[in-house]
Parts: sequence; C-alpha cells; structure tokens
Amino acid sequence: MLQLCGIIENNTFFEAVSDFDNPAGVAALYCSSLPFVPYCFQKQRLCTILTVSVYLIDCTLLYVIQSRAGIIGLTAGMSVWLFFKYSQKHSIRILITAFIIVGLIAAGLTVLFRSKVASTYGRRIIYVTSLNMVKDTPLLGHGRDGFAREYMDYQAEYLKTVDSGQLLLLSDNVSHPLNEYLLLAVNYGICGLTVIMSIAVWLIVMTVRRWPDAKLNILMFCAAIGTLSLFSYPFRYPLTLLSTVLCFRDPLEHAVRTIYNKSRIIRFIPAAALVISSVPALRWYKAQTEWKEITDNLRDDKHTATMLREKTIPHTDAVLLDNGRYLYSRAVVNYYAERFDESLADAFSSRNKIAAYDTEMLLGNIHERLGAYSDAEKHYFMASEMCPSRLSPLYSLFLLYERQEDTVRMEETARNIMEKPVKIMNRKARDIRLQVRKKMYW
Repeated sequence: MLQLCGIIENNTFFEAVSDFDNPAGVAALYCSSLPFVPYCFQKQRLCTILTVSVYLIDCTLLYVIQSRAGIIGLTAGMSVWLFFKYSQKHSIRILITAFIIVGLIAAGLTVLFRSKVASTYGRRIIYVTSLNMVKDTPLLGHGRDGFAREYMDYQAEYLKTVDSGQLLLLSDNVSHPLNEYLLLAVNYGICGLTVIMSIAVWLIVMTVRRWPDAKLNILMFCAAIGTLSLFSYPFRYPLTLLSTVLCFRDPLEHAVRTIYNKSRIIRFIPAAALVISSVPALRWYKAQTEWKEITDNLRDDKHTATMLREKTIPHTDAVLLDNGRYLYSRAVVNYYAERFDESLADAFSSRNKIAAYDTEMLLGNIHERLGAYSDAEKHYFMASEMCPSRLSPLYSLFLLYERQEDTVRMEETARNIMEKPVKIMNRKARDIRLQVRKKMYW
C-alpha cells in the first residue's frame, strides 16, 4: 500500500505490489488468515480494532488486484464475527447485525457482477459445461482427475451450440471449474461430494464441541474459505490446507490418541510409515526439481532438446511418468529433438489424462511433420473448437492447406482468420493476420 501511495519505491528484488494475473492465491491467504486475528488477540482490548483494520486493509488490497471472490469470502467471515460479537446481548443488536451482514453481502455481490463483466460471462461457460459433465454421471462422477481429462472436450461440444459471439470470445483453456464443490461433483459425483461434505461437517461439530474457545474463529474460517470455494480454488494452495489442519487439529489429535491407546503396536505405524514414505517423497521432490529444469529450458532448438532428452528425462521418468503435464513436456522435448514417433506416443498418453488446447496443437504439429495431414487437420479443428477465440489453430490450418496447395480451403480459412473476433488483439494475433494478407496478396 505504501508503494501504491508512492511513499516508498518498488524494490527490484522484493516487490510487494504486483500486477497479478491470477489473484486467487492472495485471496486464499487473506481468507485463511483473517480468523486467526481475533483468536490471537481475543483477550486484549485492541481485538476489535485490529480485526476491523485487517479486514479493511485486506479488502482494499483485494480490490486493487481485482479479486472479487476474495472480497466476498472475507465479507462472509467478517459477517460471522459481527454476528457473534454484537447479536448475543440484545435483540436490537441482532437486527442491526442482520442489516450489516446483508449490506456486506450485497456489496460483495455488486462487486462480483458489476466489475470484470467479461470474466463473469466466462465463468458462465465453465459452470454450464461442468454441470453438463455432472449430468452425464451424476452419482459417481468421472473419476479421479476426470475434470482435467474430459472438460475441454465437453467445452468444445457446448460451444458448438452457442450462438453468442461474446461467449465464444471469452472461452479459453480451463483446468479448474472455479468452484471446489463443482470439482468434487464432477470427479466423484453427488455421492462423493456428500461424503466429503459430511466429513467436513463432522469435523466442524467435533471441533466446536471440544474447543469451545475457538468456536468463533472456526466458524469464521469455514465461512470465509467455504464462500471463497464457491468462486475460486483455495485448496490448490498449501497455506489453505495448513490452516484447515490447524483449525481442526483437536478432533484429529483426539482420534490419533484414541488409536494409540488401543494398541502399543499401532504406535509405531506412523513412524514406520514416515520412514518408508520418505524415500519416494525425496525421489518425487528431486524429479519435480529436474522437471522444472525441463520446462524452464524448453526451446525450439534441437541441440537443447536432445540434451534434455538424454540427461534429464531418464531421471524423471520413473517418478513422473503418470503425470499428464509431465508427459506433455516430454512430448515437446521429443518434438524439438525431432523424435516424432516418441513425441506422438507421449502426446497421446498426455491427452488420455488431460484434455488441453496445447496438447491438441502439439498433436496437429506432430502429425503434420509426419505427413499425416488429415490427422493434423482433425487436431487443429479440435483445438479451434476448444478455444474459438484463438487464431493459432486457424493459422496452422491455413499453413497446412498451403503445404497441400489447396487454394480453396486456404482462402476460406484466411477469411475466417480476418473476420474472427479476437479476445485480445496482441502482437501474435496481428502478426498472424499480417502473414495471411501477405500470402493471399490482399
């Protein structure tokens, strides 16, 4: 905030203010930490001042980075705090608290729907497509990682039925439904969602019973993170998981103690499990570090790709071979190394785990290099249907038709490129249209 006001300058190495493309992590941080403020200072006179100050500062920063979901989540947690603080003494205060809560929620919803309108319509595509997935397998869902594996295919089918150019323009590559409950319903169905929510309710009830002093803070946390989960993905961030464990540690500790007291042999199981799991955990960490080296060094350069393929990939295969994103990275490395058959196998393996725009484009490129033009055309079309707002798939089709000397389909595709609305007219989009004009002599 001092940097925003110009009181201090941004430090090159430790910037406190950034232009966040995705503020979900910051929103999860604030919603997770707010309930700990009144808990840490509950016996001091400054508790109210500190809690309100932290709430206002957090909301200000979330407004700066345009996190609507974070403001609504914080508002839900703060509403619980206001209700407990002012509603238990007098009926008039209950009425006042109710008005405050309704006002805060109304303000949050106003921010949600009146700012970043384009993003709101983009969410509509994601929610409708996700509900279509739930409708197909309502009870048991699509299985683990079912959303990542099948969502983009469903989105491509849904967008074929959409007439609104605005909605088509807002479609993009999606890896999360922006709703934790919807993700559970897609992957595990209504049955899985019910089981997980039942466990969550049991943890809340047991924690409130066994830890009454922290009742307010537990409910604040549940309200803030539970509401944020309706509009974002807070559980992708380790801090949210750590805060959840801290909030529900009492019933978890009680369950562990109960198990320990029943048998002395069972006491050694956690220690043994820790020792046994430490070796694969270290291997996994090392593989992740080396995989980052792969992704950081991916270049359109045969020499670099060959080096990565020979020196790094053999160490990561044994641990990460079941990871769809890793398989995609390995397919790209093999593609740049001109090992097209191996790249094709990796790309198909990745496609079976994660349906993604980038994978379809890569499959099209590989088939084109192998001379399988009809297969390349199919994958470019699929990429275009997944993300209709992007020009790259159409330009790849244009170059494919040029290679085949198919002037009729070249002209048709060129007109589509020139007439298609673009979400962001960036340098790449301008270059594509410029190259099309040059090749078509327009």
